[in-house]
Amino acid sequence: MKFLSKAFLGLFIASMAITLLALALSLVRGAVSARMEEEPRNRPNREQSYAVNVVDFSLETIAPELTTFGTIRSGRTLELRTKQGGQIDFVSENFLEGGLVSAGETLIVTDDSEEQAVWARSKLELDVAAANVQTAQKTVEFASRDVAIAQEQVELQTAAFARQQDLVARGVGTEASIESARLALTSANQTTLAKDRAMAQASADLVQMRNALNLVNLTVEEATRRLNDTRLIAGFDGALSGITAISGGIVSQNEKVGDLIDPSRLEVEFRVSTAQYALLVDERGALTPSDVRVVMELQNFRTEVSGQISRESALVSEGQTGRLLFARLDASGIGQLRSGDFVTVKILEPALERVARLPSAAVDAGGNVLVIGAENRLEEMPVTVLRRQGNDVLSKGAACAVGKSSHSAHRSWGPVSLLLYLARRRSQIRYPKLHKKSSFRTNYVSC
Repeated sequence: MKFLSKAFLGLFIASMAITLLALALSLVRGAVSARMEEEPRNRPNREQSYAVNVVDFSLETIAPELTTFGTIRSGRTLELRTKQGGQIDFVSENFLEGGLVSAGETLIVTDDSEEQAVWARSKLELDVAAANVQTAQKTVEFASRDVAIAQEQVELQTAAFARQQDLVARGVGTEASIESARLALTSANQTTLAKDRAMAQASADLVQMRNALNLVNLTVEEATRRLNDTRLIAGFDGALSGITAISGGIVSQNEKVGDLIDPSRLEVEFRVSTAQYALLVDERGALTPSDVRVVMELQNFRTEVSGQISRESALVSEGQTGRLLFARLDASGIGQLRSGDFVTVKILEPALERVARLPSAAVDAGGNVLVIGAENRLEEMPVTVLRRQGNDVLSKGAACAVGKSSHSAHRSWGPVSLLLYLARRRSQIRYPKLHKKSSFRTNYVSC
């Protein structure tokens, strides 16, 4: 009996559920049919506002900066090499890594005992040769006097011979006296000839002694040079780098023992692309001496030095592109820079007139920007991007004309206001209406 009551109750509940479900389906069908039979209604699209940032499109003259990277190098470097091999006997106290030396300072000296002996022997030979030259000069002087005396004797004998001839002509003299005078004149001529020969010999000896002196002078100079080659001298004021020599060490001829760098004559080498290089040449294609700024930043440390482009590399290395340029840095302010530092180079290009500086986010890939036109609506206008300066661009284009008309309608907005950031819904904008919120330079775009 209990079983039958529960079965009847279940059948009653199932029938009620089926009835309610059929009623619900009937109501839904009726509602859908009524909806489909109604005439469609055109509702106006509702405009939505979005907060955006704007900036004024103002024209000005701007000198763009070309940014690249480079390496500091010394404009004057000297390799220190030993001219003579041997043991190092002396090392300067400044001959250290980073040591500062002065021009003419002796850095190292190798064993020079043999060179000292050769130099001393050549100096002695020089003294002997100089004494021989003096002796030859005295001999020439005495021979010159002998020639002069012999010529006087010839003149006296010639006068005596003429006087004897005159006496014979007047019948006073004799033939024997004439013969005696003629013999004396002949003897005087022979004496003069001998003196001339002695004079010529003395002159030849003097020339020979002078040539010997010159040869000895060359020997002394060679010995002095070889003696000086044992000393390594600093060519200019600078700092030492790459030092390898120590006191007591053995070095060979022409061995490199370090580098001498002039820290006051630094330059920076940097590479630019071919397109960037075209911006730095004049009408004739010659490189212009543009000003540069070299910046090195290390955490809280910042160094900035000005300079000027001085030259370019004569060729493009294999595997490289663009152009390798060099800029000479000003001597003032380079105390913190060292050869080999990696720095940022900012090159000042020729000034561009009537251009505007805009954030790069305001320009799309097609070179268009959104400007505020009539009735605070956004309009798309093309611009020409001339330079990219970090997060900004320098541009000029048709937006200038729109800016002038907008300036007359909205004087409080400046020449023209540009949309910088739109919440990634630019493709959905349909005649948007811009509502201004000037306190934060934030506006609302209706979509």
